[in-house]
Amino acid sequence: MKQSEEQNILACEYHDYIEIICLYRYNVTITLTDNRLIQGQFHTTGFTTHQQHKYEVIKGFDDNQHPIEVKLTEIVKIDVNNQNAQFSSVRFDL
Repeated sequence: MKQSEEQNILACEYHDYIEIICLYRYNVTITLTDNRLIQGQFHTTGFTTHQQHKYEVIKGFDDNQHPIEVKLTEIVKIDVNNQNAQFSSVRFDL
């Protein structure tokens, strides 16, 4: 299943991974569509509006404890940095 850029939502199958990293507060490295890497810990999802478009985001803190939001539709890959995690890595189909 692919992400829908027209609706700015993430395919259902990937939401489970997002929920798991929030539930267990895993330390993760997220690779974005522009190849940027974001390291941090996430605790919830929500919505943000940018240029009259609504986006689903994941919210948390980076390694320096600064608040961050990441658009779910910009995520290419999530690597979990914790040992014994429910999963170690997931790649999102774009």
